[in-house]
Amino acid sequence: MDVEARLYAGRVSQAHTALVRRTDQLITIRYTDETGTERLVDWPVSATRLADWSPAGHTRLQFGPFPHQYLDIPTSTYGVFMQQGALQPKPVRPGFGLYAFMMSRVFMWLLVVGGGLAVAGWLLYAYAPPFLSLRAARLVPIEQEVSLGKIMSENLFRTNDFAVDSTRTEAINQYWRTTGIPTRFPVRIAVVRNREINAFAVPGGQVVVYSGILNRMQRHEELAALLAHEAAHIEQRHTLQQLIRSVLTWGSVSLLFGDVGGISAVLIDNADKLLSLSYSRQHETEADAFAVAELARSGIDPRGTTWLMAHLPTEGDVVPSMLRSHPQTAARVEATKTLVEQTPYQRVDKPELNRLWQSIK
Repeated sequence: MDVEARLYAGRVSQAHTALVRRTDQLITIRYTDETGTERLVDWPVSATRLADWSPAGHTRLQFGPFPHQYLDIPTSTYGVFMQQGALQPKPVRPGFGLYAFMMSRVFMWLLVVGGGLAVAGWLLYAYAPPFLSLRAARLVPIEQEVSLGKIMSENLFRTNDFAVDSTRTEAINQYWRTTGIPTRFPVRIAVVRNREINAFAVPGGQVVVYSGILNRMQRHEELAALLAHEAAHIEQRHTLQQLIRSVLTWGSVSLLFGDVGGISAVLIDNADKLLSLSYSRQHETEADAFAVAELARSGIDPRGTTWLMAHLPTEGDVVPSMLRSHPQTAARVEATKTLVEQTPYQRVDKPELNRLWQSIK
């Protein structure tokens, strides 16, 4: 009997819908790959094991060396799948009981080594996340991050029922293209109807802008500053780093060994964390500097960055959901003002930006 499942076939972040059949010796998987080609693969049961982590509502099987392949089977149908033949446990050596093993020198050495590894693991978890998340982000090719971001965006919009303002969305994308600010990633912007003062970036190029912050703006330069700031988080992979860091507990082994397929599956299942990410002060400083430099280079008044900040709370203000992914401090505001004053700028008349701004407002 075939059961439906999701297949992560190694170093590709996209999940494939698959039909799976189990016999005593083989797990047979039929799916269509990203090129539209139908594939049929067999996993020997003896080489397949339960993964260390499973997404909610699914049982995850793991196959092969790094990069692992994963098969997510709905837990509700996993029992039917197992009826085709239960996995056999490894044989226990006769005459070697648990008590004897616990009293042996081998067990004592295992305790010492295990304790040392536990301490090392704690130190790694406490001090290594920034390094590991940066290393992991660099492992992901740009085209794969774009593909990953599209899947995450689809999941995010579906699960949160975002009401997209199509008229404003079309105008704001035209506005962004007219600024002429270059990026390696194809930046796409969606305006959603929401009174919160918020905006956030998704890895790979998607930017979500809430209508609440648009309604607060007085000048089009503020919009340019906001979009440039979010584009900087995408361009410099801040969002991907922070998202990886937030799920590092589950994905650390995959990151260390370059298992991009494994960490991609984890990130997709945790797309909702994008709504509550907080960037580091270093990331915010880098994004502010990018926005100031690119606005000035494009002939747009870089003071738009400081005008935008006037609508945001400073440290100590109690305003819920105000660009919650962007911690605002008085020091950051002053640093940005200084940077604007030190950046040479020559205005370039772009009447199209003003026209588009009027249609967005």
